Amino acid sequence: MSSDLFRKLKETGIDLASEDVVIATTDEEYSAVFNRGLDFNILLLVAHGAPDLSEAKASTVAIPGGRSNWFELASLSSSLSDKMVCLAVCHGFCRDALDAFVRDGEFALVLVAPNSGLSSTEVAAFFPTFFAELHKSSPESIDPNNARDIVESQNSLANGKMKLFSEALSR
Repeated sequence: MSSDLFRKLKETGIDLASEDVVIATTDEEYSAVFNRGLDFNILLLVAHGAPDLSEAKASTVAIPGGRSNWFELASLSSSLSDKMVCLAVCHGFCRDALDAFVRDGEFALVLVAPNSGLSSTEVAAFFPTFFAELHKSSPESIDPNNARDIVESQNSLANGKMKLFSEALSR
């Protein structure tokens, strides 16, 4: 799915911080992404997870080199208080994935995430269109209100699973 999503993002004209999709295999590799000095305002995290994760282990994020969890990833993400975090979570979706990035207003300015697991088709349909529409309405800075309206208008592409979570909304 990552290569298909990457291709669709490029075709849509989305400016990417890197020519390569970063596939972090350890927490250290994930953390290193934020130490490269990349200038970005949106972070899209694609996590496949595993379909057989029990409810007790739903916060686990399976990576090729082992396992992490959403709270560890959020703490390694540097300050995201002025950024938008988008979660494309297939198997292993849980409330922890959301709470890790919005607790105490400390992390994401805006969190766009599903309210249940997504299919790869839903991810590849929703995110390129969402980002293209967001760029039209917020070319220089992210307006959470615009983001909410775009999520609502494009949500049919993800079968109504996407939601915007933010404390920065004015209405």
